[in-house]
Amino acid sequence: MQLIIFTPIIIFWGIFIFLIVGFLLLILKIVNKTKNSYWKGEVTDKLFNSARGSFEDSKKISNYYTLVVKTNEGLTRKIAVGKDMYNSVEVGDTLEKPLGKLNPVKI
Repeated sequence: MQLIIFTPIIIFWGIFIFLIVGFLLLILKIVNKTKNSYWKGEVTDKLFNSARGSFEDSKKISNYYTLVVKTNEGLTRKIAVGKDMYNSVEVGDTLEKPLGKLNPVKI
């Protein structure tokens, strides 16, 4: 009788834990892939976007800062950066994303 009662609960928690662990592994994989990449390139554009919150939180405005970089390999990358990095970089500057780091640095 107890097995009939607890089986759905055990299945629910098993699926829930599986989803959480899967999500964490996905995040870890993305972070490792970013850390293990190296590129160097020139800033070709700076993009700024702001978005107002949802209906319940319509007074909140979120700002998004993006740098467009053309790498030495010819690829174009859009890099989300913070306000300080965005303000310190100009079009034509060179950025380098070293191995082991998450964010590029201005050269």
